[in-house]
Parts: sequence; C-alpha cells; structure tokens
Amino acid sequence: DWGWLRILGSGNVRMRGDLASWNGLGPQPTFPGIPGATLVAHDVLGGLFAINDGGLPGDLGGVHHLVPGRFEWVSLEVTYAGLLEWALTGDLEGFYGRNRWSGWQRDVLVLMGDQGIHRVAAERPTGRCRPISPRHVVQMTELFSLLQEPPRL
Repeated sequence: DWGWLRILGSGNVRMRGDLASWNGLGPQPTFPGIPGATLVAHDVLGGLFAINDGGLPGDLGGVHHLVPGRFEWVSLEVTYAGLLEWALTGDLEGFYGRNRWSGWQRDVLVLMGDQGIHRVAAERPTGRCRPISPRHVVQMTELFSLLQEPPRL
C-alpha cells in the first residue's frame, strides 16, 4: 500500500530494527515494546497493530489496533494470518480512506520504514480536533510518543 502499512519482520536497509527490537528485545531495542502484547505492524500515521499475549482485552493471539489518539486497543477479530491476508488483499482504502489526502502515495513512498507522518491538529469550536496541514516527517518512535500520550488536563 505504497508503504502506508509496515509489517515488522527481519528489517532491511529501508527500516531500522527488526521484529524483536520493535518489541523491546535485544541489545539495541528500537521501541520499548508493549506489555502483554507483541507489536507486529504499524502504519505511517502512528497506528499500532499487536498480537494479544495476555495484556490486551479479548482472546489470546488476536490482533488489536491502537488508533493514534484514541488511547484504547480495538480487536480486529483476526489472527496474525488474518492480518497478513487483510494487508495483502483487504480493503485498506476503506479502512484508512478518511485519513488520506490527495497525493498521499507520493508522500509515503519516499519515507523510510521507520519514518512516519505527524499531522498537526487544530481544535474545532466543538472541542474536537481535526487534522490540518502541514504534515511533518518524523521518526516512528517520536510519532508514537507524540500520539499515544493522553492529553494533559
């Protein structure tokens, strides 16, 4: 999907780290890991996909998605094999459609696998936030920390 969704594996020249280091393992962890879950994929906007190892609600072995800014894991009701099938043949446009912008393919294609896009948000009069331009390229680890911290009151 032009690099929008990144399935973690053995790593390569376009993506620092491997499955183990993205889960906080090894001598040089890329990411601190998720207690009770195994991170298996992430998307360019900072969404995370993890297998439930007992730390998330729902069935063990099920894949969950953490939407940036929602602060809750949502079960996708699939196994890892189901996630891979969806990533290769599923409706990614339908899943991500409203989060994409004109020319997103060009913007995403040039990114390294450990880079993402942080969209600055503006607050609406209703108190809800909406994405606005500009979009900034950042390291995925920085994007995760920016998006996964609940707002301070």
